[in-house]
Amino acid sequence: MRLRCFLALPLDEELLDACTSARSAFLAESPAWEAEKWVRREDLHVTLQFIGNVEERFIPDVVDALGRVLPSEREITLSHPRLSAIPQPRRATMLWLSLTDTTGACATLAAEIASATDSILRPQSANRVEDERFRPHVTLCRARRSRRVPPDAISAGQNTLDQLFETMSYPRVTLYASQLTTAGPHYHELVTWPR
Repeated sequence: MRLRCFLALPLDEELLDACTSARSAFLAESPAWEAEKWVRREDLHVTLQFIGNVEERFIPDVVDALGRVLPSEREITLSHPRLSAIPQPRRATMLWLSLTDTTGACATLAAEIASATDSILRPQSANRVEDERFRPHVTLCRARRSRRVPPDAISAGQNTLDQLFETMSYPRVTLYASQLTTAGPHYHELVTWPR
């Protein structure tokens, strides 16, 4: 059996509340987006590395490799949450909460994770997904087809986010398995560091 795995930073309650408020404010200005695939509150996260489909027998090896690059004292700091239409407002397929990795620590960790898991997953290279340039973000919604995002909706959602502190810390890193459904993906926590 194969598990669709990724490593991510879980969100704290403050940021989860902000995401929920941003969604409500956005939909008040653009109710047509209500029918799109919004990520459930409990599934919101910052992806560090999408690992891909991993045979279940390799999971303990992946966990061991990750344990070597995820020491308990590591903490990631991200800032300046921005509501973003991806790839562009006129033809968006996703809504992101984009975050700034000011020190580069988050990107460095993502690269270390990729390196640590690469040798284990090389035999399954056909299933390995290579990420583009790393951009820390929270996926809020996936559109069923590309569609326009009204500027007023982005502004309304952003006004909610602007009430956050500028800097947020992420002391935990979690390995998730993802199950795809017609309503969108559902995530199951496998391991969290620090353990």
